[in-house]
Amino acid sequence: MRFGHIGKTGITVSTRAACASVALPCVNADPDSAVIVVGINGSDASWRAFWWARGEARRSNRHLVAIYVNRPVDCNPGLVAGFDQGACIAIMDEACAEQAHELEEVVEREGAGVEARFVHVKGDVAGQMMRLALAIQADVIAVGRSTKRRQRVACSIGRRLTRFRNAPVVVIVP
Repeated sequence: MRFGHIGKTGITVSTRAACASVALPCVNADPDSAVIVVGINGSDASWRAFWWARGEARRSNRHLVAIYVNRPVDCNPGLVAGFDQGACIAIMDEACAEQAHELEEVVEREGAGVEARFVHVKGDVAGQMMRLALAIQADVIAVGRSTKRRQRVACSIGRRLTRFRNAPVVVIVP
């Protein structure tokens, strides 16, 4: 299981087994290589974006970086007596870590034929994707369009990313 952190100095990835942080190499150091960043969360729309990005990476000989961003947990105790907020946060973090592990396995298995990497970070989805794209000098960012009406009306991830001017954003429509 890898857990990534994007900071001002770059991207670090630590493994759960070794508990050590290792810098993720810049996969776009060579100007002839190109990088596609794709956001995945396990939804059908994100898998469509992943399949498009994998195909594009294979056709154009690019690297593929799949990023899973889990939002900070908001465990509001409300009016429940005896609510343990710490336990709620721990359970939610464990569930996100399990989902990240499952996503990483699929990316490694299905990313055959391209150089594919997986990054798991916490925070704002669009913000973390933009930071990763800047850190590795991504050439394209791909996301799936949400199928939830309220997210399409409000500010969706795809819409927020289209404001990003450093790389083209491809929103895959189901």
